This record gives sequence, structure tokens and C-alpha cells, in this order.
Amino acid sequence: MTKNRAGKPPSQRQLRVGEQVRQAISDMIFRGDLYDDDLKGIVVSVTEVSISPDLRNAVVYAIALGQDDGERIIFALNRNANQFKHYVAKTIDLRVHPKIVFKLDKSFDYAQEITHLLNKTKNRED
Repeated sequence: MTKNRAGKPPSQRQLRVGEQVRQAISDMIFRGDLYDDDLKGIVVSVTEVSISPDLRNAVVYAIALGQDDGERIIFALNRNANQFKHYVAKTIDLRVHPKIVFKLDKSFDYAQEITHLLNKTKNRED
């Protein structure tokens, strides 16, 4: 959960809408409704959606499972961002539909690095 520019945590509405957007995008990817050769046969997991207080912008954090070149997948997802926006508009009843930007979720890499460092420290103590 990230804080907005004012340093405040997201509101309940932001969290609810973010989860609805995450679910809609995940469903679209799961069903294979994208016609992009770079995304064929790729398993993409949408981990989090951070939405702005005015609900006009959504940052979608995703990872490509089993892929070394996550940046290429994120580029392909961003190339199809308008398709996602239209699907979200059809699926979720909102006055304003957010502009969608995909970013690579690096939290798993960060957690793995911390685990590695902790194990390394533990082995030195033994």
C-alpha cells in the first residue's frame, strides 16, 4: 500500500476501486482477450493496483511468471493499455475511468534478496 503525494494512505474508495480494476484486468488477461504476439502463452499476475485520489490514474503492478524479460512484457501490456481501459469501463460502473499504466512489480525480487541476505547472515553465525 503506497501513500499518495500528500503522504496520506489510500482511502477506502481508492482501495475498493483499485481492487475492482485489478480483478477486471486479471480476468481479461486470464481469458486471453489480448491479441498481441508478445503476450501469447505468457502467464501474467497482477499483484496490485494503485489508484490516484481522483480515480483518473491507475498504476498496475504486474509480473510475468517464468519470464526473465519482464520489461518486454510490461511494454506489451502498456501498448495494450487502451484495450484494458475499455474493458474496465465496460466492467466497472464509474463516472471517470482511469488511465492505466503498467509497471513491473519488483517486490518479489526485493523479498528474495532480503531472504538471501538473512540466510547468509544466519550461516555466518553458525
